[in-house]
Parts: sequence; C-alpha cells; structure tokens
Amino acid sequence: MIHIITSMFGRDDWLKIQSRHLQKYSEEPYTVHCFLDDNLDKSPEDIEYLDKRYPFYKFYRAIRGEHYDQVNEAVREISPQVRNEDIIVFLDCDAFPCDKIWQKTVRENLSTHDITAVVMRENYHFSDDYNEIPHLCFFATTKQIWEENSLKWGLEGKYQNPQRGMLDKINNANLTLKEINRTNEFDAHRVCFGIYGDIVYHHACGIRGFKGSVFEGVDVHLRNRKYGLAFTQDSDMARLNSEIWTAVWKAIKEDKTYTFIRRYFMGRP
Repeated sequence: MIHIITSMFGRDDWLKIQSRHLQKYSEEPYTVHCFLDDNLDKSPEDIEYLDKRYPFYKFYRAIRGEHYDQVNEAVREISPQVRNEDIIVFLDCDAFPCDKIWQKTVRENLSTHDITAVVMRENYHFSDDYNEIPHLCFFATTKQIWEENSLKWGLEGKYQNPQRGMLDKINNANLTLKEINRTNEFDAHRVCFGIYGDIVYHHACGIRGFKGSVFEGVDVHLRNRKYGLAFTQDSDMARLNSEIWTAVWKAIKEDKTYTFIRRYFMGRP
C-alpha cells in the first residue's frame, strides 16, 4: 500500500488539482493523509464533508509548527495505520503525478535503494553543500526504513535547511538514495514547473506564489555568482516570474482533462 502525506498550508487551492491528478494517474491503491494547518483549521463537520468529497483522502486537524515539523508529526500520527513494508510518500501540496507509471517507478526504485526522491540539481544555492539534498516535494521510502533509522526532516548541525538535515541522516545511516531528476522537454523557468523522472510535477512556490513571491535559489545565487547581478523581490525580473507563475497556474486550474502539464512541459498527449 502507498500512503501519501501532504498538507494544505495556508490555503487549499491545490487540493482539487492534486486529487484529480492522483486519480487520473494512479493504477494501484493509495491513501492520502492530508493535514490542514492552523489557517485551514476545520470543524469535525468540515472534516467529514471533505472525507466524503475526496474519497481517497483522509483529512486531519491542524498540526502546528513549520512545514517540516508538520510532516514529521504526520508520520507519527499515521504510523499505526501503516505496515512496515508499506511505502510512505511525502508530497507537496503543489506536486502530483503526471504519468501512470509513477507507482511502478517508485516501487522499482525502492527495490534497489532505501529511498527515492526528487533532487533538484538544476537549482543553485548560496553554498554547494545544498546541491544534492532530497526535496520534500516528492520523497518515498518504507515505514520500516523511516522508523528503524529515525529519519526526520530537521535543522541539525551547521545546516539550516530541513532537507539538508535529512541528507545528513541518510548519509550517517549509510542509506542509499535513488535520485529523481528534472526531465522537462520544455521549460518556463529553470526550477519552477518541473517534471521529475517523467512521473511527477512540482509547480514550486506553491503557496507564496499567490502573493507574488516567486523565486528559487537559482534566481538569486546563479545571477550573483556568475554575473554579479542582484535579484530582489521588487524587481522587474521578480514581477515577470510572478506573471509566468500565475499564467501557468491558471492553465492548470482550467484544464479539465488534467493533461496540460504533459502537453506543455513533456510534449506528450
């Protein structure tokens, strides 16, 4: 069984989109454990309504804290429902499958590795120490591997990034990681709107993008390191990023066939 952990952080604009793509592109059973943060705190009646409307989802009341704290707590909360051999997938609210082989690929990757996850080698950071981190947008392992190795997302050591904290735990436990890398045939941004392994889409800036804050490390650090250019949130470059982000969001939202991502970024029907 595949257990997916996601959270709707601040707003639930991605909920219908994510659920429809999961239904279209999944060929074996799955359950989505969806945690609603403080800004989406619901009454028991609201939860019951959502459970009926989204039959493959189980909705849970708010978990407090940062996003990485929320998903760590989410694993602990669902653990009694999960068998050791079951697969746990962390999935950002703005991430979802885009091909029917996604579950098969995850199982194949986990047959030879302990973990499989998106690694954004196309991104740039202020330090090269962050270049190989597994990303929370799509990360899969078994319950047994997770619990036996005390895995968690967190700020540990000198690295103030929960995904780098995860990489340290993976390395310290001598676990193997099968990377899922960017495979876009067409791009609208170097990092945003990413297809990974031809199986999963990640929009990026999934919540802050609605407020016009659209940038990744590459926007800031590559320009600065390579060309000495400054990238600020109030610049014309940032404004264009936001306009592109919004245009792609609208196209995805209005797509009733759930194939826009494949057609536009993969060049496939």
